Amino acid sequence: KQIIDEAINEAKSFLTSQSQVAVDEATEKLIKALDTYKKAKITITRIALENKIKEAEDLFNNAQVGVINGNYTQEGKDAFEIAIGVAKDMLNKQDVIQTDIDGAIVALDAAVSDFEATKVVVDFEELDMLISSAERYVGNVNDEEDEILAQAKITFEEAITFAAETDRNAVAQDDVTGIIATLQEAFETFITAVKADMLESIAMSEQFVADNQVPDSETLLISAIERIKIAINEAR
Repeated sequence: KQIIDEAINEAKSFLTSQSQVAVDEATEKLIKALDTYKKAKITITRIALENKIKEAEDLFNNAQVGVINGNYTQEGKDAFEIAIGVAKDMLNKQDVIQTDIDGAIVALDAAVSDFEATKVVVDFEELDMLISSAERYVGNVNDEEDEILAQAKITFEEAITFAAETDRNAVAQDDVTGIIATLQEAFETFITAVKADMLESIAMSEQFVADNQVPDSETLLISAIERIKIAINEAR
């Protein structure tokens, strides 16, 4: 720029000159200076910023505000919109250097990261653990001889299936908390049914012993000892 300024000033000084040679020389110098200036002109590359803005706008336009898994907060989306606007202003600004453009790319990258951090992520860990425990428990229960227990098992399995097949892209954390509470209640109800069945079996066994006068454990132990003694004596 300094070179072309000097050439322009020199050319101006020859405007009133009567010497054609001097004017021609000044003209030639000005042409060379202009050519040098064009070659030295700094080219600002904006394509990377343009692409980054497009990516950010696509993310912004597809982002849903809410509490469902995968949604974003309203505050996060508002801040992201402002960041995109700042980047677009820099893109359209004429009096900038390359470092300004590069800085805008870095800033927009940071804004994308900040926006992604506001995404709603529903925690399913507790639900998954409960489903796993429920499946293991129900798989070990034999209900072949009890109609009531069989029906309780079917009901419990339906509760497990409902919890396992919940659309995880369409629920909020409060929904998951409710599903956990429902499955936990069904789990406790089924455990109660299993215990009731076990108590009923014990009661029936005790009644059978009473009806058939089956000796108690102490009597059986004494009898066994006596039989062992007899067997030992016979072996002698």
